[in-house]
Parts: sequence; C-alpha cells; structure tokens
Amino acid sequence: MFSGIFLGLLSMLYVISTQKTTLSNAAFLIYTGPIYSTVLASLFLKEPFTKVTFFMLLSVFIGCLLIIGVVVYDPATLIAVNLELDPQYATGNFIALMSGVAYGLFLFASRFRTDVDGDVRSFYNFTFASLTIGVYLAISIPDLSAMDTSSWGWLIAAAVITGFGAFFLLTIAAKYLLASELACISYQETVMATLLGVMLFSEPITLMQSIGGCLIIFSGLGQVLFSTRKSKIATEPVPN
Repeated sequence: MFSGIFLGLLSMLYVISTQKTTLSNAAFLIYTGPIYSTVLASLFLKEPFTKVTFFMLLSVFIGCLLIIGVVVYDPATLIAVNLELDPQYATGNFIALMSGVAYGLFLFASRFRTDVDGDVRSFYNFTFASLTIGVYLAISIPDLSAMDTSSWGWLIAAAVITGFGAFFLLTIAAKYLLASELACISYQETVMATLLGVMLFSEPITLMQSIGGCLIIFSGLGQVLFSTRKSKIATEPVPN
C-alpha cells in the first residue's frame, strides 16, 4: 500500500516539476531518491553497502552535478561550482526535490514483501498510486480546455509508456535487485532527459554535461557487472 502511495506522489510531483523547471533539473532532483533508498535499506534492511557501491553512487552524483550545471568549466580554475539559484526555477526545483524523497521511499518500501508475485505487487501499486493522484485532482481540478487531439495523444502515450510500462518493470526489478543496484541503474534516466531536452526542446549540451553522462553510464553498468560477478562467485561450487 505504502509503495503505491509513494509511487503516486513521485509521479505527480515529477510531472508538476517538469512544468516549472528545466527537464535536466527535474530529472536530477528526482534521482536523489535512490540515494535515500540505499541509505535506508542499509540501515533498516541490513542490505550490504560495499565500497564499490559507494564509489558508484558518488560517481553518478558527480555526473548529475555536471549535467545540470552545478559543476561547470571555468577558464581560470578549470572547474567551478555554480550555486546561483534562479528564482524562475526555485519552486520547480523544490517540487522536484520532494519527488526525489517520494521516489526514495517508493524504492525502499518496494523491498518489503518480495515474496509476492510481481503482477500482484504492480496491481496494488498502481491502484493506490491512482487513488493518491485522484485525491490531488479532486482538490486541484486541472483546466483541460486547451487540450487538443495532439495533446491528448502525447498524454496517453506518456501514461502508457513512461507511466505504466516503466513503473511496471521497476516494480518487478525491485523484487530481484537490491536498493543500491536499483539506485545506480535508474540514473540512466538523467541521460535520457538531457538527450530529449536537446532533441525536442533545443536545449544546449556542453562538454561537462557529456562527461557527466558518461560517468552515469559507467557507474550503472559497473554496478551491474560487479553484482553479476559477485553472484556468480557465490553460486560456484567449492572444489574438493
């Protein structure tokens, strides 16, 4: 139940944040969630938190900072930190950060009752997510008067592909992966958000952002390879 509520909250807050801040900022801030999830799972579920996992998470965190422009290139010092808050995006960034908190709680809650079939877990997750979003829509009724046929088409496609499809697979993955593994792999979305911003909205991408994307991809793949190798070693028979 709780994972479904958090799923509804993170979906709702993330969509709202994309309307009030840049796509890359929204993607980065929601993906602070896996960091919270990894820490919570280590504290309360006693999941292992290895040195490799720490460096992978650190790498993806640095990569995200590069992508959103917190760490930038400076001709004098080579690297500089840009902490200037743009009032235009302050509200959107805060909402995106709250979506990250909800995302972390969703990943953490999904680690419970892993004995339940993935289809059953998905059903209850989407049921309570829909109820959560429904409560918000009942309180704040949206204005749909400007929606045309094209807008409805994009909305339905987003709901089916990036909504139902993505979170159905994520729910199943949570049954088989540790929170730390989900944390590293899920950061790939920040790369996709940046690429979509460039292709659909003509947002520029710098060399530093490209380096950040490479760090994220390296970390995600590295975590998968390390976990696979560790599992293979653990299941190999001990020679007599």
